[in-house]
Amino acid sequence: KICDIKEKTDSLIQYLSKMNIDASEIGEFMHFVDLVSKYQSELISLKVSDRLELLRTLGKIKPRFYSVASSPAANENEIHLCVAAVRYKALNRSRKGLASCFLIDRCPVGRSVSAFIQLNPDFRPTL
Repeated sequence: KICDIKEKTDSLIQYLSKMNIDASEIGEFMHFVDLVSKYQSELISLKVSDRLELLRTLGKIKPRFYSVASSPAANENEIHLCVAAVRYKALNRSRKGLASCFLIDRCPVGRSVSAFIQLNPDFRPTL
């Protein structure tokens, strides 16, 4: 399971308050690694079971959506995607989009990846 600290779940907020951490300190761009870095001494002092409980409070990563950039007329058995790499700097760290940078930087051309199709009722193919 890949976790996301950007979504402040009720259970995460409750857990942080048990650690005397104000959930309002968890900013929009704070990732789990930032939380661990900022509160390292508090987290090190936790029992393993408490650390696991903290991980269970994190929300599940949301799916990423990309535009299909191919036509079944041209590639009947393939779907090509239009993906832009998400790269930015926040809290003095360089950040990368989890899925976009995986696809662009780490996934070799021709490799299959798991995906699903979600219809967009507003989509109109170009003519």
